[in-house]
Amino acid sequence: MAQMGSFVPAQRATFRIHSQLFAQLNHNDSIEMNASSFMVEMRAVSMYVKMAVSDTVNHNHPASSLVIMDELGRGTSANEGAAIGFASFWCAENKSPFCWPNGKIILV
Repeated sequence: MAQMGSFVPAQRATFRIHSQLFAQLNHNDSIEMNASSFMVEMRAVSMYVKMAVSDTVNHNHPASSLVIMDELGRGTSANEGAAIGFASFWCAENKSPFCWPNGKIILV
């Protein structure tokens, strides 16, 4: 929010400047593409991570893309969703973009 000029309700704050923002939000299935909501979601995450990594490689600087993953794997079982979420986050984080996972996954 600070990067786009919005008010930040704090006395002091430090922010990382991002060149790109990718947000993986809830997806619906696509009848036209013959793809389930899970397939649409996985394609989107793959594209975001590839684009964020190519930003880092092409501009020859540290990670500057932000990838937000919201409830990744929501269309699967809890265990499968957790595994997909952690694997996607791990893959993205190890390839340089700054990732912000969000969800309701609780491991017992």
